[in-house]
Amino acid sequence: MAKGGVSFDLTDVYESDGGLEALPRGNYAAEIDETEYSESSNGNPMITCRYNVIDGEFEDRKLWDRMVLTEKALPVLKKKLRVTMEAQGLNSQFKKLMKKLDEDKFADLAESGDLIGAQVLLTVGVRTYEGEKRNDIKRVAALEDMEEGDDDFMDDYEPDDDVEDDEGEEENETTSKKAPAKKTARGKRR
Repeated sequence: MAKGGVSFDLTDVYESDGGLEALPRGNYAAEIDETEYSESSNGNPMITCRYNVIDGEFEDRKLWDRMVLTEKALPVLKKKLRVTMEAQGLNSQFKKLMKKLDEDKFADLAESGDLIGAQVLLTVGVRTYEGEKRNDIKRVAALEDMEEGDDDFMDDYEPDDDVEDDEGEEENETTSKKAPAKKTARGKRR
């Protein structure tokens, strides 16, 4: 015997395979809940940070960003490391690291778990990659830099169609898997 009471008209409902859509462009308060040291497809040292959105409509969604140790990437890498390490109260360690940053110290930073728990403000953009909308982390800033409605800097942002990531495989995706942000979930080397 069928139960009544619930009925839906699906004629105007789009179909989905269950994957999550990219987050809308904007600013998101987030916390690093995992770091991993590996090499990019070009063989460069790389730290992948997994962020958990900690506030708002998209709370508990995940975003990934990579910090690659190359001469070309040093200005962006320095800012990301400064903001992240300052959020953890690691100001003196940051200053020491900047005097001589090598592959071993870079790997140790990821593996130590010292970045886990850092709360930052992510500026997120959206682009098309292999026909799918993907998130790109455009900026990492201190949480106190966030102001209500502060997304004017994104007004001129135009996502590139089918841009292949310069490091090869794409790792900037979103998921809804929930993982507790624990310092005991240490960073790791792949």
